[in-house]
This record gives sequence, structure tokens and C-alpha cells, in this order.
Amino acid sequence: KCPVCRVEKNMMQTRQINGRNGGCKEINTFLLDTGVRVRNTCARGDGTHNVGFNVVVCRRVVTSSHPNCRYTGRRHDNRIVGIMCKHGVPVHLASVQIG
Repeated sequence: KCPVCRVEKNMMQTRQINGRNGGCKEINTFLLDTGVRVRNTCARGDGTHNVGFNVVVCRRVVTSSHPNCRYTGRRHDNRIVGIMCKHGVPVHLASVQIG
């Protein structure tokens, strides 16, 4: 069980974040930091910027299906995350170095 993934599952449902074809999203990565720090990353300009963040990677439990998506997750500290910025705001989590 992953308490963070349970919280994020609720966030995914609230924001209607689904996988392709409206099913469960297979994997989702969450940054464990303030929005201010993420936005400040984009003060460097447009493009992808690699920054260290703590993250939680949630993966769908294979036996779960929409609308009862279940996830297991793992926290990874100080991982290099590629944040893609456009017009001074973060628009995409481009990459996460886990291993």
C-alpha cells in the first residue's frame, strides 16, 4: 500500500487524469515540493531544465481497472527531473532519473 499514491489517486480522479481511452493511467510521477520551486525552475527560460526533486512514482496495480484504479508507489529522493518550460511556466515533466 502506498499512502501517497492513495492521496494522488484522489487527485487524479478530481482532475480527471486518465490513461489513454479513459482507462487507468499506467504510471504517474508526482513531485514532492512546492509549486513555487517548480515554477522558479522556469525562470531560467524556455526549454527543459534538470533539477533535483523528491518524487513518488505510482504504478497501476495490474488487476485494477477503471473506475477503481489502484496504485503502488515508491518514493525516490533527490532524483534528477527534467521540467519542460514554455513561456515561463512548467508544462511537462519530461524525464525522471530513477535508477
